Amino acid sequence: MRTVKQLIPIAIRTVVAVLFFGTLSFSSNHNTALLMHYADNSDQPQRYWYRAAQLGDETAIQLLITFSTEKEQLHWLKLLSEMDIADAQYYLGMLTESKSIRAKMLSLAASQNHLGALFELGQSSPDNASKTAAFTKAADLGHEPSQYALYQWYWMQEEYALALPWLIKTAEHHGPSALLLARYLWKSEQRNDAKKWFNKASSLGNKEANTYLSLIKSYWQKAPRRRGLTSSSDSQQCAMNLQFVANGLESIKQATEFKRLLKKDKRLSSLPICVNQPVWLETKRMHCQHFAINDYRMTCDVSALDKHFEPGDFTHVVIFAEQGKANVNNGIMYLDLADKYSVFVHELAHFAGFVDEYPISDELAERVCLAQASHPNILVRALPEKRDNENGSAEKIEAEFLDDVDTLSIASPEPEFDTGYWQQFSNSLVISKTRTCNNHPNQAYKFVGKMTFMEYHDQEYIPALYLDIWRSRLNSPEMLVPASLNVTHALEDKGDFAGAEKWRAHFMAFRRGQIHAAANTTPDTTGQATTPIKEAQESGARNTLEN
Repeated sequence: MRTVKQLIPIAIRTVVAVLFFGTLSFSSNHNTALLMHYADNSDQPQRYWYRAAQLGDETAIQLLITFSTEKEQLHWLKLLSEMDIADAQYYLGMLTESKSIRAKMLSLAASQNHLGALFELGQSSPDNASKTAAFTKAADLGHEPSQYALYQWYWMQEEYALALPWLIKTAEHHGPSALLLARYLWKSEQRNDAKKWFNKASSLGNKEANTYLSLIKSYWQKAPRRRGLTSSSDSQQCAMNLQFVANGLESIKQATEFKRLLKKDKRLSSLPICVNQPVWLETKRMHCQHFAINDYRMTCDVSALDKHFEPGDFTHVVIFAEQGKANVNNGIMYLDLADKYSVFVHELAHFAGFVDEYPISDELAERVCLAQASHPNILVRALPEKRDNENGSAEKIEAEFLDDVDTLSIASPEPEFDTGYWQQFSNSLVISKTRTCNNHPNQAYKFVGKMTFMEYHDQEYIPALYLDIWRSRLNSPEMLVPASLNVTHALEDKGDFAGAEKWRAHFMAFRRGQIHAAANTTPDTTGQATTPIKEAQESGARNTLEN
């Protein structure tokens, strides 16, 4: 029989056990407070947190979840998940490597409107209906990431009506979303609402919104500034005077950026090219057609220029439209929003007659790849007649010295090549095959050995030879086709022959060297002044060069 002394330790352990298992008549709050006290003084508090969690203590639940996620101890998360605690189910689903457990846990948490679980299900759902349902449920409960994801999803699907309510909610606190909303509203011609959201984006710290606000203030509904010239080289006068015309907010942004880049472009600083202040004419005034010509090359009704400009306001025009294939048609260049500055520089060379050094279309090759044709950057030569080889099959025979090499230095002119034009610009020419006439029986050659910007837009290399030729042609107006010819044709097509005659007179005066005569005495690289050579006849051709 035990003594009293022996029973005392047993009694103490019993009391402690009762306290742990909550079987005494004390309140639940008292029990959880004691458990949390033990947890605070223990090296392994998770066991006490778990017992408190079983009693419904929210603090203990969150502490155990935090501990489990940081230490990646999934055991405790599994126990809490069995208690149907949504946070535990969510984190267990996120941390487990099992796809089936992840799906099950996230679904369980989502059924309790756990926002994080709904968002994850929206991101991972394989079908659109489940994705949008999960995002929408979380978005309706005010979950901002889900609202953002929902409008982004609808936007990518071009379901703008469904995207807009969520975009508006997100735009209230998210600068980039406010900017997107403003741009969309502007394009939809809701101009006052658009300005409101541009200002909202600006107030949220979006710097690009400030750019748009400045463009609207400076260019929207503004009359053209007459002859506001800025040169690519301030020390030179203008042999070519570019007028940038944009047909929308995004296009005027592109136009002003290209103007800035041209001014900074040291490669082109020696060329007597000037750029007027850009002008914003809405698409409906220009009647631009993005797919009017084969290969998706764009075109616009340039007769509209007659309403806003006088013939002497520019020599060439660059029209910035929304979409379509870049091209040059006589004195007018067309660019779209996808075109980079490098495309503009490439097309700018087309104004001076440079041709592409990549394979051009069959149709264009019929005009460009004529035998013995000389362009600023290439010479075209007819290959010798085909002859049968030993096996009886036909093959093209080129000049013997080009049979095995693609590039040859020229010490003296070869009889097969009339290189006199190019040798006046350089004493170190090379002959290189170029792919311009790959779709034609004739072969094209260039006189530099490296790939140039006329072959690939992104190739920044502009040979010194090309720059010298370019400058010479700019100072030879009979070699250029100004935009006044395009406007003349457009007005004739509309039956406005009086207006057409006014622009035709400018064209003829330009080709005679009577326009920008001061610019045509700009010294060339040799220090000798270049002057107009001779009068040229009007060309009625409506020539389009590919990008």
